[in-house]
Amino acid sequence: MLLAVRSKGKCEYCDKNLFESIDNYKLWQVDHIIPKSAIIENFDPENFNNKSISC
Repeated sequence: MLLAVRSKGKCEYCDKNLFESIDNYKLWQVDHIIPKSAIIENFDPENFNNKSISC
């Protein structure tokens, strides 16, 4: 839920309001900015700052 607060309920890429309608809400996805498959020393891909709300 903190991701929704940070993004103000909007897709962090296209700014679509994901709370505007049921159809928009169904598009809601959590995206990893740096992919989980990336192998980076001392990097936690599940870190809050590596996630974004997208549609």
